[in-house]
Amino acid sequence: MLMYGPPGADISKARILFIAAVEHEDKAVELLKLTAKAGNQDAVLLGYQGIAKTLLGKHAFNPVNKVSYFNKGKKILEDALALSPENVELRYLRLTLQENVPSLLGYSDRITEDRAFIKAKLPGLADPQLKKMITDYLTQKK
Repeated sequence: MLMYGPPGADISKARILFIAAVEHEDKAVELLKLTAKAGNQDAVLLGYQGIAKTLLGKHAFNPVNKVSYFNKGKKILEDALALSPENVELRYLRLTLQENVPSLLGYSDRITEDRAFIKAKLPGLADPQLKKMITDYLTQKK
């Protein structure tokens, strides 16, 4: 049974850890631990699990490990999107990943689609934390 209701403490914490994990490996590890217990029960937490793995790749030193973490994380994120393709938060996670990974990884084919989807859905988002997080990102990326 997938949960799509209002965000709980785990989602809120995952969002905070995600932002911090971009710069801090220990936060990526913490995000992975937080989301590991979700399994496939929550598509959004599954998406954050995928992002956590990709961020571990960002912080890895060995290029082989970097690519391995990226591929594993991307697959988990895509699995989460398959469970909930209309989820704005998952589209946001994919957008941030696509816009910030090196182009040689070939993961940029949905940027325009995701950005348009997010912009269309943003005004109707009821969750103020998510709305601010996405707005801040889109403003920063202009």
